[in-house]
Amino acid sequence: MKKVIIITCLLLAFAGSLHADESKGSGEKWKDSYFKKHPEADTNKDGKLSWPEYKAHKNAPKNPQDNAEKAGGDKWKDTYFEKYPEADTNKDGELSWSEYHEHKKSKAKNI
Repeated sequence: MKKVIIITCLLLAFAGSLHADESKGSGEKWKDSYFKKHPEADTNKDGKLSWPEYKAHKNAPKNPQDNAEKAGGDKWKDTYFEKYPEADTNKDGELSWSEYHEHKKSKAKNI
C-alpha cells in the first residue's frame, strides 16, 4: 500500500512539473512573437526581450516622423518640401514636423 501511495505521489509531482514547464513556455510565446516583429525593442542587444524593454518599446510615441526616419531619414521632408515649398512657413529652407503637420491640416480643410 505504501508503494502505491509513493508511486502516486511521484506521478503527481512529475505531472505537475510538466504542467509548470508548459505554462512557462506558453507565457514566453508572446515575447518570441513580439521580438520577431520588433527586433529593435531589444535595446541592450542581448538577444532577449525583457519586460522593461517590451514596455518601453510598446509605450514609445508612434508618429509618422519616427517611421520615416527608420525608412530613410529625412527623405519625407525633402519629397514633401519639393512638392509643397509653401509648407515652409518660416522660410528657413527646412521643413519641420510642425510645419508639415500644419500644412497637411490646411490642405485637408481646403478639400
